[in-house]
Amino acid sequence: MLQSFRRRLWFLRRWFAPRRGPDGEWNEVHLQISEWGLHIQKDVLHIPHKYGLFFPGPPELRTLEAVGFFLLLSGLAVTASMSPVLALVSRYDRHRLPLPWAFHIAVLEMMVGYFLICWVTICFSKKRSPDYKWPQSKKRVE
Repeated sequence: MLQSFRRRLWFLRRWFAPRRGPDGEWNEVHLQISEWGLHIQKDVLHIPHKYGLFFPGPPELRTLEAVGFFLLLSGLAVTASMSPVLALVSRYDRHRLPLPWAFHIAVLEMMVGYFLICWVTICFSKKRSPDYKWPQSKKRVE
């Protein structure tokens, strides 16, 4: 159990570390998540790169997409947790709130809209273009 906790702690430390370290190396956790997402998208779901959330490219793009995927999942988790909480609050006998089911459908529509906005933003990003010139970042010297 302690080993599992240590692995999770290592993952969280590496996940919230900068995309590029002071030594110039890219965050390996972001790169692994991007590779895993690309594999699932391409080999399991058979989604073309053009329409997927992950795109093969330089490490700058892959780490950026991993962070974007995390933000997308975080936003969906927040909106998905709102609906059951509101349903429980509205059904509590002591403080009965009249929340119609249309409100819950609106929360679901917010989730779908959030996903679509993020997906369109990712798919039509100029950074996915093969001729996009990434700015050269300098290594920090201490």
